[in-house]
Amino acid sequence: MGMVVAEGVTTASGAYQLARRANATTPIIDEVYATLYADKDPRKAVRDLMSRDPAGDPPLAPVGTEPRHT
Repeated sequence: MGMVVAEGVTTASGAYQLARRANATTPIIDEVYATLYADKDPRKAVRDLMSRDPAGDPPLAPVGTEPRHT
């Protein structure tokens, strides 16, 4: 059957590179990239995401105030 790659694996690398060029804060992309390409234990990646300081993240909009797309 040949080599099979899960959907999104190549996209993860591209998203990581694009985020670096844009100097964007992307904790989920960073952890996915580290898991796929830097041999990070997925359990550690999830723990790191769940325990990270959310300071610097944009505030969430209150429920019901999402912008309308017309």
